[in-house]
Amino acid sequence: MKITFDSFILSRVVLELRFDDGFLYWDNCGKTISLLRANNPKLKWFKTDVELATLKIPEDDFEFVFNYKTIRLIQSNISNLSKFKEACMELVPIVVNQFGIKKFKRIGNRFIYIVKTETLEESEEIIKNIPIIKLPESKLKLFGTKIEKPNCVFTIAGSDLNYRFEITSVKRNEIPKNYTPDALFQPEFALLIDIDVFSEKPIQAEGFLTNEFVHNNNNKIINNLIDFIKP
Repeated sequence: MKITFDSFILSRVVLELRFDDGFLYWDNCGKTISLLRANNPKLKWFKTDVELATLKIPEDDFEFVFNYKTIRLIQSNISNLSKFKEACMELVPIVVNQFGIKKFKRIGNRFIYIVKTETLEESEEIIKNIPIIKLPESKLKLFGTKIEKPNCVFTIAGSDLNYRFEITSVKRNEIPKNYTPDALFQPEFALLIDIDVFSEKPIQAEGFLTNEFVHNNNNKIINNLIDFIKP
């Protein structure tokens, strides 16, 4: 199976920001929710308690959650990343300002890609041939004769950002009603590549451009992922 970047379906994207100084969550949570919904009336309030506040845009498969230590934006089944980047730019500063957050101790941006395959074995064969996983026969026979259920998790450290990869084959355990084999975001068999782009270096919260962070990460993945996994 020849893979091009057009083969990749962006199943989920996540932006997560962690901090230590969000204690105004308990004082300003209601006001913050009102400001968020005023900014985007499509946001629906789902739940708030002492641990977490959750808002969603169901028709966009979008979720925005926050508490005293984390801001997280999640979107699933993405055909266009523009709405997600816009939400990052508009919603995050509201929470930062209302909670008086000074620094993020960790910034992370996950991209979960799937590639539809005809069988689980086809997904596994792709993984076996990725250079970082592929074992020469001389090494393999030290313990056995073949690799079964291949998958891998590793992190590549960079000067500014780190990249955590999880590469695995997946099979749907439950096929949804009205399922068709060509359903874009629900293939029966797939290769899954989960990439978490992150930094644990403290960064000033004010002025941090979340939309540019997501945009730059996405571009780097688009430009390099095929070369990275091809034999």
